[in-house]
Amino acid sequence: SSGINAEYGAIFQDDIQALQSALESAEVNCKDCNGLTPLQLCSLVGTPESAQVLLDAGADADLETEEGWSVVQECVSSGNIPLAQKVLDARERQRGEKRAALINDLLLKLSDAPDFYVEMKWDFTSWVPLVARMCPSDTYKIYKSGPAVRIDSTLTGFDQSSWKRGNVTFLFLANESGCEIHDINHDNKTVSVERIDMTRPGDSLDALSLTNRLSTPLTSTRIKTDNVEFWREKAGVIGFRTDKTEEISGYQCAVFSTSGIEIITRERVEHLTPEQRAVIASNTSMFESMLSGSVVSQTTNHQEHDAALPYVVDETEGCAMQTCAMLEYFNAGNTECLRKRPKEQTDKVQKFKARVWLSHNHPLSLQEQLLPIIELMSTGNAHFSKLKDFITLQLPAGFPVNIEIPLYHMINARITFSNINS
Repeated sequence: SSGINAEYGAIFQDDIQALQSALESAEVNCKDCNGLTPLQLCSLVGTPESAQVLLDAGADADLETEEGWSVVQECVSSGNIPLAQKVLDARERQRGEKRAALINDLLLKLSDAPDFYVEMKWDFTSWVPLVARMCPSDTYKIYKSGPAVRIDSTLTGFDQSSWKRGNVTFLFLANESGCEIHDINHDNKTVSVERIDMTRPGDSLDALSLTNRLSTPLTSTRIKTDNVEFWREKAGVIGFRTDKTEEISGYQCAVFSTSGIEIITRERVEHLTPEQRAVIASNTSMFESMLSGSVVSQTTNHQEHDAALPYVVDETEGCAMQTCAMLEYFNAGNTECLRKRPKEQTDKVQKFKARVWLSHNHPLSLQEQLLPIIELMSTGNAHFSKLKDFITLQLPAGFPVNIEIPLYHMINARITFSNINS
């Protein structure tokens, strides 16, 4: 990585020839002394030509900083819209290729596993009475046959103010060149098909617009599991306590609790105009406020926006608008001096506990049968993504027949597997 570090001046000056020369002997995704990749540095400095060279060389446009900020978000923050669109298009192509490879690999893994049927019931609960009355439930019916998977559901999502209902089926079908995903809406009697060709994984992607990103807060959510611990729950009176066991779906399960998991949510608004902030504040529902209001700690870094600084920055002004020299960046480790606008960031930290019921004689395999299904659904479902994050922790031995995890600050989900091969 020393080659690219020695030539980082090329990015500050947008010198594409010097950068191309440095890339001949350096890793395009290496990190500098401040923990930034060359493309991440481009998003702060505002050098579009250098960014294009890096993208052409295979720079990962989906990498995030230690705080969880993407390259696209940093470009939006600075107002460098042309650079943000360029990186966004590259990122979506890369994501499409990764998703295509992941889905194809998962279906291949499932083809070797025994066929099965299982029902996955999701019960959403809350300790807040008003929220609890709004919480629904749903049962996903999962069919696996060879390299094909069918999943039926009646709950299609959550739009931050209400739950969305529908009668839908998802079909994942493998074929010689890749796979197909069929989204069947039984209510509307419509079918949409996404074909993933592994020989051309990015062909079906459409260009995405930055419009919504420019008018809404930038958000980053991280789950910290460095200090996670599992322990066996106890039953009985003091002096005669034993390991707790409960029957779930006909299986005797050991009951475990966990702690040490934190959800860190960050929000930035320096790219928003005063008018946009007023609209967002007026449109925030009471339900949204309740969902985002329960936190252990909250810190805000707020600096007033300079009235002389436009909210949208021309990409040609990137180098001219630098507020510190390259030497200050490297010698002082000061990344904030590169920003076109002062960062206005709010951090919220929520600590939570989870529970899991584990069976040692369950007929399904967590790794071979269940996990690939959950990973398939997590590619387009935030709830399944959070479930995947939990079960891929270092769980105690056994199959998780029942799991209780938080989804939002005031909403938990209880997931139960039942009716195996019924």
